[in-house]
Amino acid sequence: MIRSQPSIRMLEIRREGRRKQVAAIGPVVQGSLVTVKHKTCKHTAHLLTFPVKGKTRCVYVPLDMVEEVQQWSRNYRKMKSLLREGSNLSLALIHRHVPVKRAVAKSTSKRRPSR
Repeated sequence: MIRSQPSIRMLEIRREGRRKQVAAIGPVVQGSLVTVKHKTCKHTAHLLTFPVKGKTRCVYVPLDMVEEVQQWSRNYRKMKSLLREGSNLSLALIHRHVPVKRAVAKSTSKRRPSR
């Protein structure tokens, strides 16, 4: 079974859909929320870990912000995924450009000139 290539218009519609989804995401933060338990005491700390110039950095997250920061981190991962999909759709548009232009040129050259 031969799969047909999506049209340029369909690729543009999909890419626009991804752009709208990214715009609707809300607050984001890069990093992962981790829970650390101290050995000596029963204290539990929540830290947001994120990379800076190849090194992992941590920021203490207050207990009343843990759920909010978790959502921001999920939003970041979702946004990153949507941006990757949008980029792939843009690449597909670039790849489809030449074959479509050649097909249009070929179909117009076969037509007889009108008198």
